[in-house]
Amino acid sequence: MIRLRRVIVAAVCASALQVPSLLAQGASGERGRFELSAGPLWTGRASFGSAAATETSASGGRFLLFSTSSELAAAAGIEGRIGVRLTPALQVEASSSYGRVQLRTTVSGDSDNGPSAVLGETIQQVTIDGGVMLRLARWRFGGRAVPFVAAGAGYLRQVHEGNTLAVAGQMYRAGGGVNYLLVSRNRGLKGIGIRGDLRAVVRRKGVAFDNRAHTSPAAAASVFFRF
Repeated sequence: MIRLRRVIVAAVCASALQVPSLLAQGASGERGRFELSAGPLWTGRASFGSAAATETSASGGRFLLFSTSSELAAAAGIEGRIGVRLTPALQVEASSSYGRVQLRTTVSGDSDNGPSAVLGETIQQVTIDGGVMLRLARWRFGGRAVPFVAAGAGYLRQVHEGNTLAVAGQMYRAGGGVNYLLVSRNRGLKGIGIRGDLRAVVRRKGVAFDNRAHTSPAAAASVFFRF
């Protein structure tokens, strides 16, 4: 245990020593302080678990009436982002996304032997968040492709079908991806490229039936413009 602890401490210290060098690295061929990007976003399903509807029997026990399981289905949307580069490697970002997603509830195990049924409605989902991106220029490949890691947190708003009810929650994301620079210039529009992201998205509250965090995979692709 002591040896393992020493290994972990040594790894943490080594990582900490690498941070200043990462932040000081320049990204050769990457110009511009401001970045605008937009593109499609896909978010995977999130399970909200199951619940049982019961009643008290004459003997005092619990009698199962039916069971339900709910999920927020996978869905596509659109995402836009504004970034400001603080150093050659570190960028702060603000982003927003919009999409329409199905909230589904499956009812099964009916005590009257009724068939299972799936109930659903369309939810409009909006997110607004702030975060950071760290370019890993040391591990660039192909001359124009630069990997990065990114994380953020923000506001989640979900509106039930028919605009009958709006609920709020929190959203967190963490992941990484690659920026690929297509065009680099010295004046005006200083760069055009494409960005690909893979991330984990954590949603809390909103249309969920509990206060637990629900995690989904997500992927995004966008075109960026640097000024």
